[in-house]
Order: sequence, then C-alpha cells, then structure tokens
Amino acid sequence: LRGGITCFNDMYFFPRDTARAALDSGMRCAVGLIVVEFPSTYAADAQDYLSKGLALRDELKGEPLLREDLEELVAHAHGLGFYTNLITSGIGLTEARARALKEAGLDHIQLSFQDSTRELNDFISSTRTFELKNKVAGIIKSMGYPMVLNCVMHRFNLPHVGRIIEMAERMGADYLELANTQYYGWAWLNRAALMPTPTRPSSPEGPTPTRPRTSS
Repeated sequence: LRGGITCFNDMYFFPRDTARAALDSGMRCAVGLIVVEFPSTYAADAQDYLSKGLALRDELKGEPLLREDLEELVAHAHGLGFYTNLITSGIGLTEARARALKEAGLDHIQLSFQDSTRELNDFISSTRTFELKNKVAGIIKSMGYPMVLNCVMHRFNLPHVGRIIEMAERMGADYLELANTQYYGWAWLNRAALMPTPTRPSSPEGPTPTRPRTSS
C-alpha cells in the first residue's frame, strides 16, 4: 500500500485494526462499520457489531492527531507566541509524530487514561488501548515534554484513586488531573451505572462492572 496508495476504503471485520494501521502508516482511510446477523471472531451478533463500531467512532471522534495539518497549526500558533497543548487519547502518537510536533513548537501533552488497570481501562473505553497508552506515555517523556495524565472519575474507578496516583508517579507525569464525569451525552444515558451511590461512593474492591450503553 505504501508504494503509492495515499487513501483507501475498508469495510470488513476488525475495523479498529484497520484504523490503527492507517494511523501508524500516515495514510488516509475511510473505515466502514460492518453489521451482519451471524457471529464471527470479531463480534457475536448484529448488536455486538454495532456496539463495537460505535465505540470505535467515539474513540476516534475529536482526536486531534487525526489532523494531517496538526504540525502546521502548532507551528503557526507557536510563531504567534501561544502556549500549545495537545490533549490526546494517545492513538496515533508515534515517536516520529511526537518529534515532528516538538520541532513545530508543541509545548506540552495531556494523555488520557480510564483507569490504572488494563481490565477496567479497556472495559470502560470498549477498546484495547491500555498498553498503547503506556507506550505513548514513555514516548512523551522521552521527548522531554511536560506531561499531564487525565482520568475521568466515576463509580468504577473511584476505588482506584490511590493506584491511579501511583501510576502517574511511575510514569513520571508532571501533573495528574482527576476530572469529575460530566453527565451529558452517553454519560447521561449511563448515569445509573456511572454515578457513585450516596452511601458508598467507593469500596476497596469497587463495584462489579456492567457494560455501559453504547447507543440509544
């Protein structure tokens, strides 16, 4: 593909892997979300296909690293004297991209996590990104960026505040932002699962997770 193809379309199983490959190679792509009525190694049924497709859409929606002109925007802002901050999920931030943004004048990076454990981080986001985020944190620090770790707090991860702080220290984060969940959009639809209970906002083990709704 890299022999000359600059854009492609894909609509098959495992669309997240396709999107990741396109991001890593610097290609443009249109990723279709397949929904069929029979099971596969990707999904169990039509609802599962749809849920995973919507989760991928939400995962990539608004990710600034998807912009091909990000370095140009950063360089222009830097030239005007602005302090520039990249707020990212980490998807698409390779060493080469981080270096290019550094040369363009990017001042610091905020990286999001959902939890300090792989299981809950990936469960809440409906992705397998915990190891990727750990790798990206290493890239950020190796480039000399100031790094903020962000984690949105709710019923599932409130019991893990101590471990989240330890994770931030271990990664060398300069700051840790523990943000309250803003209950609108999907968070409003899932408020019964996400809001802490009035009597027991947290416990050592935490609540038993139940899959949040991914569509209305």
